[in-house]
Amino acid sequence: EVTPSHSLEMVEVVDKFMRGMPKDAEKNPDADKLSELRDMEAKVRRLRETRNNLRDQGKAMAQKRNAVQDQYKEHREKLDLMKAELDAIHAERNAHKAKRDAINQQLRDLFSQVKGRRGEHGEKKSATAEYSHLISQINNLEEKFQTTSSSTKKEKETMEQIKRMKRRADELEPEVAKFEMVSVDLSNLDEAIATLKAESDDAHNLFVDALKRADEKWESYKEALDHRNFLKAEGDRHHAESVEFHEKANGVHEKIEEMMVNVNKARDELNMA
Repeated sequence: EVTPSHSLEMVEVVDKFMRGMPKDAEKNPDADKLSELRDMEAKVRRLRETRNNLRDQGKAMAQKRNAVQDQYKEHREKLDLMKAELDAIHAERNAHKAKRDAINQQLRDLFSQVKGRRGEHGEKKSATAEYSHLISQINNLEEKFQTTSSSTKKEKETMEQIKRMKRRADELEPEVAKFEMVSVDLSNLDEAIATLKAESDDAHNLFVDALKRADEKWESYKEALDHRNFLKAEGDRHHAESVEFHEKANGVHEKIEEMMVNVNKARDELNMA
């Protein structure tokens, strides 16, 4: 049986339900603050997760960068060896070219001096021409002295003549040697010229061979240079991505710190209530 008092209680319950239970809200005035705090804490947790993911991505990019940089260092060592080999071939090429050019200059000088040049005091032979002529005369006189018999006076004159010629040849020898790349017997000019031409041809052939080897080595060296540049670009790219991820993570971390000020303030207010 429902008594009048029970009927009144039922009306009050229904009235509370229909009006959103205002009396309960009055009993818990911090409910909104608590709900707001929970929302902020949930957002902080999400931001921390985002920050940590960004940091992990930054670390992963840094590991890739380090791996590429290790490859770069190893490749640089290989490149240095290739460069040393290329420089050695270039030095060999230049040496053969210099020798060829010097021999050709020696040939031109020999041709020119054999013909003789006109100086300030009229027609005269050059040092090379005079030296060549003296050596030829000395050899002829010495051979004649050994193979023929003469009077003592004549032999003495011949010996004196040979001595004078040798002294003059000794005076000319340093000037002749200055332009001499290949040592040749100037007493036989035809043979000397043939020898110089052969030496020049050999030096030129060696120069051409070194030039070809340098070109071949340069192709492989250029490929290695391109790969070095690729590795450097990859390392720089991974580094830039790593920095970018860490900067984004730092930005998120700043937001977390700003929110934690409000979170801690809300916690303190609720603890004081």
